[in-house]
Amino acid sequence: SILRFYMDYPQSDVDSYVSHTPQFLKEAPYNVQMTDWSSADLNAVGSSPDYSDSNLINALENFVTALADRYDGDNRIGYIQLGLLGFWGEWHSWTGDSSTESWIPDETKMALIDAFDTAFQTTQVQTRYAHWYAFGTNQRQGFGLHDDSFAHSTIDEGVYGDPMSWFFWPQVNSLEATDFWKNGAMGGEVRPELQ
Repeated sequence: SILRFYMDYPQSDVDSYVSHTPQFLKEAPYNVQMTDWSSADLNAVGSSPDYSDSNLINALENFVTALADRYDGDNRIGYIQLGLLGFWGEWHSWTGDSSTESWIPDETKMALIDAFDTAFQTTQVQTRYAHWYAFGTNQRQGFGLHDDSFAHSTIDEGVYGDPMSWFFWPQVNSLEATDFWKNGAMGGEVRPELQ
């Protein structure tokens, strides 16, 4: 199996939206602040935690350690996707407003990469994006990638006119990380509209 955990899951139905961030993180002593948002581009609403909050980061690091204590090396698990950050656990928070992309600071991503790298010694892990702290010249053993828009925004073939640097393979190329598969698994999911 493949596991990914998330706290931030945009939904199109305003009336039935429920935050996926655990309630205890929003209460004392953690008091993680939430930002409610809506996006016409995504046709969705959501509520995102403050990804820079040190209490949240500590809680996530503790979660990763506990997860590894229980499941690292469990032969029922093929790999674990880092998840936890951003929409659907995909490490992005784009709503159509470019300012929302800064909601997940690099320091938070680096802390989570370190937590997974330390905790998981047997089971391989994957990130959604080729982050410089884990790939290319900083390639970590057992770290692979998953393309969550496979066959939709994987390879930039010039179809859109402007270069699509956010597509999956251009990001891998930009870090000169095309050999990542020698150290970790490659996976992904076919976009729903292409299934």
